[in-house]
Amino acid sequence: RRRSTGGMTSTSPVLGARPLRVVVTCDWFLKYAAAQAAALARTGAGVALLCRTHANEFGGDARERASALQFARDAGVELLEIPGRLSDPRVARSLIRIRRQLSGIRPDVVHAHDGADPRALALLRGIPTVLTVHDPAPHPGHPVPGARKRWFLDGSRAAWRARARIIVIHSEPLRHELQLSAGQRSVVMPHGLDLLDEPLSPPGEPVVSFFGRLTPYKGLEVLARAMPRVWQARPEIRLRVAGAGTSTLDLQDSRVQVERTYLPEARLEDFFGQTSLALLPYTQASQTGAGSLAVGFGVPVVVSRVGGLPDLALDETYIFDPGDDAGLAAAILRHVDDGAAVRQRVLSEVAAPRSWDSVAQCSIDLYRELCAA
Repeated sequence: RRRSTGGMTSTSPVLGARPLRVVVTCDWFLKYAAAQAAALARTGAGVALLCRTHANEFGGDARERASALQFARDAGVELLEIPGRLSDPRVARSLIRIRRQLSGIRPDVVHAHDGADPRALALLRGIPTVLTVHDPAPHPGHPVPGARKRWFLDGSRAAWRARARIIVIHSEPLRHELQLSAGQRSVVMPHGLDLLDEPLSPPGEPVVSFFGRLTPYKGLEVLARAMPRVWQARPEIRLRVAGAGTSTLDLQDSRVQVERTYLPEARLEDFFGQTSLALLPYTQASQTGAGSLAVGFGVPVVVSRVGGLPDLALDETYIFDPGDDAGLAAAILRHVDDGAAVRQRVLSEVAAPRSWDSVAQCSIDLYRELCAA
């Protein structure tokens, strides 16, 4: 099914007499960066995407990674890939080639994503930089690398943050978690998303779903406590959980289906097509790609009141306090039967203002301001 781009109508961004030239760079967050780069290119900007060659973010599926990058290419994005491991000296020749390509592009702005490849610091030196910090505070239970690698990555992250003149975060409540240096400022910009032209129809039976990485801060223990409360009132409701990770759902019941695997993009529409209500019972969060996917399909979400999650809720009745299993159960029972009219509101009121093209236009305005400073 075709995904809507949000109806971009603005004129091409220019700097002087030529189009604005932007390099988007990342290590992780490649799904996000590829969609961002494509949206920027649709505004008329000249865009290059500088990334690494691994497919870790895609569950190791090189074909899915290639599909995401092809989407960017089709929008006119130039792709530059850094091969090899961070410590591999054999990639020096590739880095020289990429540096020459970047010199030919002559970018006006770099938009980096937190944790971007440290080698890109040298490749893109001297260019005004915007940095998106997806998670200002580390998630509890996040894997910790060895001391040497952690020292190296922390140093790289600090260098990117020190270099950025503007730091982008995805929600107003995250400002207090962000430490700015002298001369820096923060800007709130929504987490971009794709949306359908029309929402998915509600499924024929009530199904609540959790999708995403199964990690400790996602609140699976809260969900496990909430579902027996739900079943006391509505025993026919089923629960689906899909995602890879180390956390488990301590809930043994025939009405629960758990798929402990990375769910590729090609299966997402089917998954959300069988979802009455998406659940985000996180105990800590900054923002959520899983929630953005859900509302892009028109599926209403029930969220805990942490980080930027409430931004995706249609109203206060979809929000509960973190750890409150009774509040989660009450929200499920209130909204599990939401119909097509609610889904249309989710698409128009929640998803559309966060479309990639809307976010791209905000970004272009930010880049112009940075270049003029």
